[in-house]
Amino acid sequence: MVRIENAGWICISDGRRISIEAKTPADLEMVSLFIPATALPIAALQVGKIPLHLAAVRVADGIQVFAGDSGAGKSTIVAALRSCGHTVLTDDMAVFSPSLTASAQHTDGRLHFGVNRIKLWKDAAGMLKQADSAVRQDYFRTQKLHFAIDSEPSISISEISSVIKLSWTEETTISRMSGSKKFELLMNAVYPRRMIHQLFELGRLRSEIVRLSSFGVGLHLTRPRNADVFSVLTTLNSASLTDQLADHPI
Repeated sequence: MVRIENAGWICISDGRRISIEAKTPADLEMVSLFIPATALPIAALQVGKIPLHLAAVRVADGIQVFAGDSGAGKSTIVAALRSCGHTVLTDDMAVFSPSLTASAQHTDGRLHFGVNRIKLWKDAAGMLKQADSAVRQDYFRTQKLHFAIDSEPSISISEISSVIKLSWTEETTISRMSGSKKFELLMNAVYPRRMIHQLFELGRLRSEIVRLSSFGVGLHLTRPRNADVFSVLTTLNSASLTDQLADHPI
């Protein structure tokens, strides 16, 4: 059971049932808002699936996955890619579902996406000329807007072409990440961290994240906070980067 302070409770049962109780009818909406980010990840862990705090976009050569600390700019990056014609799968969370064959051997697992929306700060939405298409204002952060997207329900992890860490620094750079750094990035993306050790066996978690991190090229993209997002995308997808990656495989 998860307590929502001064408002109510959410009960998650065996990963298959979520029930809510609000102290007053007026609190019902607020308690319900905790279902996507709190209740669903816990339910996923209860049935052996792994919730991950990341963003994902379908581009020409596969799926680009973006991860990093909260506030690293994942939503802005994927919204900019969407304005360039790419399909946003999620800007916030995915659930990794390992797959097993009848002989208990692993096949490609899948990433599942459930909340078809992007959340942007108003200044980022204005920069991307998307403010007028917002479907609603965020309940807790009034300077944040929600936008509806047409997504896909799930993808095979074999479709992942790159796993990209986002960070803020003084200049725009992009570099290769080692396999161990990519594993560390995805381990840190498992959510909610306070529940992991209670609901998922650590050895199996590491094994599954090792498998997930074996797909796609690992990249680290840094940029200043005032950098033009479309210039950053040009850096990410530049021809010179493609040549560099081809010349220096991991």
